[in-house]
Amino acid sequence: SFEKLFNILGVIDHIHYGTFNKICERIINEEGDVRKLVENLILPNNDDEKKADNFVRVTRSKILLIDEVDVFFNKDFYGNCYTPAAILRHDSITKLVDFIWKNRESSLKLKDVRQSDEYKVCCDTLKGWDSLLNEAIKDMLNDVQGLSHGYQVSNDRIGYKEQDGISYNIRYGYKTLFAYYHEHAQNKISNESLKNNTFLSFQIGTFSYAEVPQNFYRIMGVSGTLKTLSVPEQEVVEKDYCVSKHTYMPSLFEQIFLLWMKMIIL
Repeated sequence: SFEKLFNILGVIDHIHYGTFNKICERIINEEGDVRKLVENLILPNNDDEKKADNFVRVTRSKILLIDEVDVFFNKDFYGNCYTPAAILRHDSITKLVDFIWKNRESSLKLKDVRQSDEYKVCCDTLKGWDSLLNEAIKDMLNDVQGLSHGYQVSNDRIGYKEQDGISYNIRYGYKTLFAYYHEHAQNKISNESLKNNTFLSFQIGTFSYAEVPQNFYRIMGVSGTLKTLSVPEQEVVEKDYCVSKHTYMPSLFEQIFLLWMKMIIL
């Protein structure tokens, strides 16, 4: 409904709507694709390195408009952190994961995996990163034993509930990876989807959701629940985020609802 106004102001290409996770993604990638930079450090790819070198940042003042400020204070955001991960794909990695999956009933230990040919080939691929590989294997050995968690299979992908929808970008360690293996065995996931989702993943940083608004020049918002915020939450809004001007308007929904009720009574 604001598209016409944004066009008149010439800012339509700079308006972005999304969840707090999407906002975090835009912020951490302002200097370039942080995941690709880390991935190229471990598995160099000259084409990607050239793209990173050619990256040009355009700095603009940013305004944050929050819809329903109380959502920001729930347990998923305020006081919590956004933890992105980089991924590594390679044939040797796929074969190593296959080995762990096929031998999941054998109570594998790290020392057992390290004696396998799949592990040795993988070490040759990730030269100098044996410790990173070992930590990933420990996580896989743990997660392969606990396949049951709340995921959904649709559109040949595994997703998780996020706010009002389903996100296919969320992963729970290697539980998600082995959920793909499990559903593939049930013929619910295709070979291509399994291949695309078989990789090593590792955290590349931890970013506080509470710090996200600090990256914006101005903060505004609309909410029907501002009056219901607790005193500490009000203090955070006013002192930490400098939102001190409030404008209250009557709800149009209430007026329509009352008229509708009156008509029903008659």
